Amino acid sequence: MYDLPVSPAFSIFTAFLQDPVTIDNDDAFFYLKRDSYDGVILSKITMSVLYKYNPRGHHSNVADNLRRFPIVLVTGELVMLKRLVCILSNIIEWTYPNQLAKKFEVPNVRYYKGKEKMATNAQEESSLRVKRLKNNIENVK
Repeated sequence: MYDLPVSPAFSIFTAFLQDPVTIDNDDAFFYLKRDSYDGVILSKITMSVLYKYNPRGHHSNVADNLRRFPIVLVTGELVMLKRLVCILSNIIEWTYPNQLAKKFEVPNVRYYKGKEKMATNAQEESSLRVKRLKNNIENVK
């Protein structure tokens, strides 16, 4: 986690979208995933970074545009949590790796209200994943 390609106190990170966007009241979150190779230990390392943004204003269309799982470039303030790295929003940009991405589009925005989960996607998430995400949200606030 400490080998992220960042500039001091301000993160610039490009990676694939790992999980769908999760909206919780005035905050929205998603995970970015990057696979890299560590030449010292000769193995592949998967980095997972949480990105927090406000889904209103100029970020209002982000959740809709991230449904096709694009490559995402994010910038913002880097925050180190206990077991996770988080980037607080500044800029979100995305590009689609190919034009066939629309073929694989799935509804993936989930809304949370208090302790109850209301999912807009057809597949329900496990309660373990919801608890983990809510715990990460509390660490960021």
